[in-house]
Amino acid sequence: MKRPWIYLINPMLVATEESYRLAVRISTWHDSALLAASADPYFLVLYNIYHPLHLSLVAKYDAWRAQIGLQQGATLNLNQRLSDLSGIKIREWDIDIQNVYPQGTPQYMALLPNRRTPFQHGTQNDRIQAVQSLSNAIDGDAALAAVKADVDAFYTLSNNALTAQKGSITVTKTKSDAVETARVPMCVQQYANLGDLIKKYAADPAQANQYFDEEAIRNPKQVLFTGIVKKLKAKTIVKRTFEASVNLKLENPGVTVLKFYLAQVKGAQPGATVVTLNAGEQQTVPASALGNLADPYLMDFNPDAINDGNFVVEVV
Repeated sequence: MKRPWIYLINPMLVATEESYRLAVRISTWHDSALLAASADPYFLVLYNIYHPLHLSLVAKYDAWRAQIGLQQGATLNLNQRLSDLSGIKIREWDIDIQNVYPQGTPQYMALLPNRRTPFQHGTQNDRIQAVQSLSNAIDGDAALAAVKADVDAFYTLSNNALTAQKGSITVTKTKSDAVETARVPMCVQQYANLGDLIKKYAADPAQANQYFDEEAIRNPKQVLFTGIVKKLKAKTIVKRTFEASVNLKLENPGVTVLKFYLAQVKGAQPGATVVTLNAGEQQTVPASALGNLADPYLMDFNPDAINDGNFVVEVV
């Protein structure tokens, strides 16, 4: 199949396909360059056409990023509930039940046939449903009325947290789609402006270069990374050599402690130089704070033996 002529491929669309942040960056560059030159009527026309598209993209991007923060808050709340469930709550309920029905008795087995496992392992929904099942099993047992009241209260809080988190994910997706609807026309108009400027500077096309963020367009790199770190595991976030001038925004929206660091080999355990974030914390640090800049693997380690961790890393 014949390859498309390179000049007929929109480089702005290609470069920003995987990064809304990069779309905002190249749009800001182009918008500012046109504004700076707008004393010339030629550039004023281009600016007046382009600027509304830029404003739309920035507004939708900001709304999406704000929603991500809300989603992270909802996720942290849910993760905290599940952490409490797998730790203190099921331990308390188990002990209280054993005080009435010793372990191994038919009554105990009817309430906790698999002991604490369903409350500590499985999907979020499965673990919350295990709480509801325990409540149903206790129903009508006067000796465990206080336990049932606590189980019911915890189920309501956990189920509400799960509903809020899933709803927040849906809203985030909607706002992400809105950014995409703004990214495409921005890229199309910027490509059209490239054509106009090539025509204007046909005898010396290099003059058009100053109106575009050439480095970002020609060498786009992913700048936002999110993921899950399994309990007691090291996670490779990305293989990349960072320059000394680069800062990294580290976020821990989960319920575990996380350790961020640079490593020489993929999957390496943390060494002496790490940046440690407690649950719910975020910190912006120079890349050098994570270790030797010659080490190409950005890593994240979760020391928790019960819960998976969540990370967000942004190159800023």
